[in-house]
Amino acid sequence: MKSPPGYMVMTYSLDTGKSPKTISAAESTDRPKKMTLAGIYQLDDDKLKLCLTEAGKGLPAEFASKPDNNFMLLELKREKK
Repeated sequence: MKSPPGYMVMTYSLDTGKSPKTISAAESTDRPKKMTLAGIYQLDDDKLKLCLTEAGKGLPAEFASKPDNNFMLLELKREKK
């Protein structure tokens, strides 16, 4: 699958049996070197919190991004209609 310019299409899988819950994501592309991410997530009502890093670098233990841990912290909120 080819991503539109400025976008990255990824497939993901969730493990809801762990605490915190985990997510794995891989870029959907024909390129030989695909971006792969792993991390933890938390979903509360209309808020999604993700803490991600490159796959194979160990999972974050908490929802925090610090200069020395190379984690990406995202906090998303669903827009009300």
